[in-house]
Amino acid sequence: MDYRKTAQEILNHVGGSKNIVSAAHCATRLRLVIADNTKADKTALENVDRVKGVFEASGQLQIILGTGTVNKVFDEFIAIAGITASTKAEAKEAAAEKQNWFMKAIKLLGDIFVPIIPAIVASGFLDEKKEPVAEAPVTVAASVEETDSEESATSETKTTSNNTKTTSSEEVLNAPVNGKIIPNDQIADDTFAAEFLGKTVAIEPADGIITAPCDGEIVSIFKTGHAVCILTDGGAELLIHIGIDTVKMDGTGFTKKVSDGAKVHAGDVLIEADLNAIKEAGHPATTMMILTNTDLYDSVECAAPGTVTGKSSVMKLTK
Repeated sequence: MDYRKTAQEILNHVGGSKNIVSAAHCATRLRLVIADNTKADKTALENVDRVKGVFEASGQLQIILGTGTVNKVFDEFIAIAGITASTKAEAKEAAAEKQNWFMKAIKLLGDIFVPIIPAIVASGFLDEKKEPVAEAPVTVAASVEETDSEESATSETKTTSNNTKTTSSEEVLNAPVNGKIIPNDQIADDTFAAEFLGKTVAIEPADGIITAPCDGEIVSIFKTGHAVCILTDGGAELLIHIGIDTVKMDGTGFTKKVSDGAKVHAGDVLIEADLNAIKEAGHPATTMMILTNTDLYDSVECAAPGTVTGKSSVMKLTK
């Protein structure tokens, strides 16, 4: 992939380097504060290769690129633009200054009345985004099941009507945290709710112990500790994201228990999150497990809403 080409096109469509006030990124999105919004061509941005969606929120232009891509595009972006990466605090301050009086009022209300944030989002203040890129058929399971890690991956040989043998494989993923699965439309973030990054299971955690949903390798654990990427032994690419906008906590309340490249087994502790700290910071603690390479699967079966533990199967993948 030509990350530099993607970065150059993004820069062109946001009005060039002189229009950039600050630039930062989180686990999935390029977050820009730009001086003149009229110079940003959202339609053109959405047509840039690997861009999965574009919207404005909290004074930032957010460009969805996905895990494993956003950091590489970001590095090229700041190099081409000739700017330095903003810290989380700097980006937040720049975004706050950029907001108009109305959005500042909304933010103030949100800080005071956190429970109404989903209603504000639902009312249409955010711009519409592209349809989700993930296309694998999804079935909602009637219930969740307890599984053992040894049963997480299976294969089956099938004979078609013309006697051609094909091999299908299945992989079962467990819940990354104890808690309760909620419908995706209850996630207080449009990107995750619409499954722009891939098929998603959202859990309201009962505790802050984040565990490996299967055997695999840690591709990347973010320095802020709020998200981790896993490549499973079966080839699934997963993003586990703890909370909404918790990147703004800059690592406070998150303790990493693994490092990049570590081999993990189902049930191994990856991150310990302080749910009280997340709540006190004004963020929902909803934890999402996202299959970022959904398009490689013939079907993805997700568990229905209900109580789950680390031994509950919540996703069944079939190739």
